[in-house]
Amino acid sequence: SDDDEGTYQLPGEKDYAIADSAFVPVGGETCALNPPRSSCPSALAELALHHWTHINAGYHPEVLAAWQQDGCYAEIGCRLGYRLALVDLRWAASGSPGESMPVELVLVNDGFAAPVNARSLALVFEGPTRVEVPIAELDLRTLMPGESTTLCVDAALPADLAAGSYRIGLRMADPAPTLADDPRQAIRLSNAESEWSEGINWFDASFDVG
Repeated sequence: SDDDEGTYQLPGEKDYAIADSAFVPVGGETCALNPPRSSCPSALAELALHHWTHINAGYHPEVLAAWQQDGCYAEIGCRLGYRLALVDLRWAASGSPGESMPVELVLVNDGFAAPVNARSLALVFEGPTRVEVPIAELDLRTLMPGESTTLCVDAALPADLAAGSYRIGLRMADPAPTLADDPRQAIRLSNAESEWSEGINWFDASFDVG
């Protein structure tokens, strides 16, 4: 309704809810068809303001149907929770065993919320063998909606790394030992051009080791 069915009774309650929503999961459902309050522009603004992570897809059917008709239903589906994308990737064309391989990544979050749970980040190099290099400098829970971050990694290559061509990937796995190898618990980037396999985001990028 126009007054959110009386959800906020005291001064400052809505401001508190907005501030708190940046750090906790937020979800629920729509109430009733009440344009313009329930229409796309208002809904998109409210979902972003309160950092929504999930919504009941079964209620209210008239509101959801209006979102589909007005063209924001798909956008809401994409932006609920976090939506991470790689917007830039730079790397050296070649590397040497025992030396550092510089890689720079720029990630952006264009979802409504930040990731709720921690993730273990690692660069993955795959060629004649596979090498994983942990990235400890970023807690993805701090990557707020609309923000981007640049990661500059000097990845140490093993001294006995076999010669050949290595492609570059990014793993964002659950840190729990029982879930770390479960690809269903890893974050998949929204980049359409990246390949998703074994819980790793593979990019169209490679380097040679001589």
